[in-house]
Amino acid sequence: MASDHNRTQALFDQLERISRISSGAKPETVHHLRTTIRRVETLVAAAGRAPEPKEEKLLKQLGRLRRRAGKVRDLDVQIDALASLRLDSIARDRARVMSFLQKARIRREKKLLAVFEEELEAGLRKRLKRTSARLQQELPQPAQRQAAEERFLRAALERFAAVVKRYPTLAEANLHQFRMDCKRVRYLAEMAGEGPRVAEVIAQLKRIQDAIGAWHDWLTLSATAERVLSPSGQVPLLAALHASTRSRYLEALRVTADARRLLLEMRETQPERKPASSAAPETETPALRAASA
Repeated sequence: MASDHNRTQALFDQLERISRISSGAKPETVHHLRTTIRRVETLVAAAGRAPEPKEEKLLKQLGRLRRRAGKVRDLDVQIDALASLRLDSIARDRARVMSFLQKARIRREKKLLAVFEEELEAGLRKRLKRTSARLQQELPQPAQRQAAEERFLRAALERFAAVVKRYPTLAEANLHQFRMDCKRVRYLAEMAGEGPRVAEVIAQLKRIQDAIGAWHDWLTLSATAERVLSPSGQVPLLAALHASTRSRYLEALRVTADARRLLLEMRETQPERKPASSAAPETETPALRAASA
């Protein structure tokens, strides 16, 4: 099992590598940038205490980059979805929408790279290294690691139960926000290590994330196509998009219901926390306090 220290260092190393892009941002790079930033944000939040001023500056920098990357990522997934439609009857309108998406991506990519350059000049790399070093010092020691990982897993399952309670009925109006909340739960669960139970929790959360994400991608693409083609758009393309969106919506509800049931069952069967022995009392780190909060 990879240690907490190795996982933490790997996150910051990945951000360091991504920060060296100078021209062009491939779809996979943009995706990794967003997910890595979210994981780092989760890690810093789990420290369980107010960030220092320099860390607050880092979080603001990362937030700006994440939002810019998100605008590019939204176009990447729409382009991929549109490319998967290959009906001859929609070729002309599909080409029009594809051209719009590709031009918009070029503009957004330029903005992302410009913001990246601004943040680098403002000390992004230095703050990444400083925060990484501090977090390494606060991670649980080997003797405390198992208790820490159990605590993070328990916290993730409890947080998921709270999310489910917040959304008793899922519909188009709240499904995307439910996905976003589940994504944060997944990043918390990832801090629990790499055991089989942790892997199963993460797998179920990822099922929810992927299924709802696919529906939302098609929903966004449908809205884009309506703007580009209206009022001259031909019915076949919009009809195909609406049909695909509806199909993915129903699939997202099905997958989410199944994964939700399994996760709540895992929460019920989560082993109770064993009391620390008097000979080796557990030292609770700030990260552990945050996990159980």
